[in-house]
Amino acid sequence: MSENATQPIIIKKVGKHAHEHHGGAWKVAYADMVTALMALFIVLWILGQDDTTVGYVAGYFQNPAGFLGSAASASPTGGAVANDMNVDDRERPPPPPPAKEEIDPEQAPGSGEGRSADRRLLEAAEAIRDALRSTPSYSKYRDQIELSVTPEGLRISLTESSDTPLFQAGDTELRGDARKLFRALGEQLARLPNHIAIEGHTDARPAANEAAGGNWELSTERAHAARRALVEGGTHTERVVQVVGYADRQLYNPLDPADSRNRRVSVTLLSEEAVRAREKLAQEKLLR
Repeated sequence: MSENATQPIIIKKVGKHAHEHHGGAWKVAYADMVTALMALFIVLWILGQDDTTVGYVAGYFQNPAGFLGSAASASPTGGAVANDMNVDDRERPPPPPPAKEEIDPEQAPGSGEGRSADRRLLEAAEAIRDALRSTPSYSKYRDQIELSVTPEGLRISLTESSDTPLFQAGDTELRGDARKLFRALGEQLARLPNHIAIEGHTDARPAANEAAGGNWELSTERAHAARRALVEGGTHTERVVQVVGYADRQLYNPLDPADSRNRRVSVTLLSEEAVRAREKLAQEKLLR
C-alpha cells in the first residue's frame, strides 16, 4: 500500500445510558425486618413476666373492648383482687384470666413450687370460695363475704348487716350460722401453709361496757371468737400469730361510722414476706 493511500477513519460512538431505577422494594423488606424484631422483643418480654402480667396481656388480646371497659372502672388505689363472691370492689378487678388451672383439693394451693406469690394467693382464694359455697349458711352471708389481696396477703372479711349480724348486739359469741361459716373456713385454712392474723372491728357507736374497755374489748373478744371457730374447723392453733381488736379505728365506711359493715372480722393469710417483716419487728435491741 502506498504512503499516499488514504487511511481509514474509525469513529467510536460512546453511548450514555441512564442509571436504572432500583425502586423501593428494599424499604418494604426493611420494614418487615423491624416489625419481626419488634414482635420478637414483645414475646421475649412477655416470657419474662409473672403469671399475673401474662394474664393481663392475654385478657386484652382475647377481648380488648371488655378489658378496657373493666380497666376504666378500676379504682386508682390498685390492688389485685380475687373476685366472684362479692370481692372488694374498691380495689382493682382482675382481667379475664387465661386458661383456668385445675386445683387438686388434696394439695395446698399456696405451697406450689414455681408459681408467683400472687398466683398462689389467687388459687387459695378460689379454693376458699368453693369451700364456703358448699356451706349451708353461705347463702345467708354471701353478700357479706369479701376476699381481697393486701400487701400482707389474702384477706377474708366477714362483715355484718342489720338483717344478718355475725354477733348479737354487744355479744362476743358468734351466731349459729356464722359459727358454721367460720368452721368451714377453718377446715379449708387447715390445708394451707400460711400463718394467720385475725382482726376484730366495731362501728363507732359507744359500747354498753364502755367503762370496762368498750369497743376495744368487744372487737378483741370477737376476734378470739372467730379464732376458736377456725380451730374447731381444723386450723392448728400454732398457725395463728396475731389476734387483735381495732375497735372503731379502722372503719370500713369512714363516711358513715354507724354503718353495720364497720362491724366485721377479718382473717388474713400472711405471705412469706409479711411473716419475715413481722419477725424483724419482733427483734429487740436493748438501749444502754
